[in-house]
Amino acid sequence: MNILRGATKNRQTAYTAQTETYEGWSNRETWLANLWINNDLALHNYLKSLVHNNKTLSGKASDLAWMMDELVEDNTFSDNLASDLLRAAYDRIRWAEIIQHNS
Repeated sequence: MNILRGATKNRQTAYTAQTETYEGWSNRETWLANLWINNDLALHNYLKSLVHNNKTLSGKASDLAWMMDELVEDNTFSDNLASDLLRAAYDRIRWAEIIQHNS
């Protein structure tokens, strides 16, 4: 029984840590996505083209999310625990924040 209590406590601690900001960003996942996008020339150029188009922030964020989904989805996610955990982290990315940061 003590093992289960410890595991529950660790999950609660981890969840609390997820709600904190990271390096000035709303979460680590968003910071990390921005880092990778800006370190890939093609993705960086795509991001810059989005930043300078006439769409709303929401529209730009949707376009960026769609592009990243196309790149990631086919090669990464399947039906297993690791994929579910990765998807949970991926779903925390705030695409509008990336657009705003790069404007």
